[in-house]
Amino acid sequence: MTTSRKLIAILEDDTGMRRAVERLLRISGYRTRAFASAEDEGVAECLRTVYCMVVDVQLPGLRGPVFYQTLPHPRPPAVFVTAYGNEATRNEIWCAGGRELLTKPFLGSDLLSAIERAAQERT
Repeated sequence: MTTSRKLIAILEDDTGMRRAVERLLRISGYRTRAFASAEDEGVAECLRTVYCMVVDVQLPGLRGPVFYQTLPHPRPPAVFVTAYGNEATRNEIWCAGGRELLTKPFLGSDLLSAIERAAQERT
């Protein structure tokens, strides 16, 4: 499967993590748009055409799961990432409509697999 035209939106406030995820996705053949928060300019327009989103749970301002719940249906698939992969966080993601959660640090291969699983749930 070719990923060269598939756009992934990255919402991550940690600059180092955001850049690392961008690099991984780009070398894996995806196009990326990265944002430091859900309120950044261009987020709404970008989400209209994304294949999948990678969303930090602990975003500044509007938290990742809360932001995801505000999106109109059909929402793009999402992979949530967090440093706090506990039961409360998993429940929050599930209630927001998310199904994929990775705990930092995670392997690049795990992120790529989670993106494909999330995208498959859309179809």
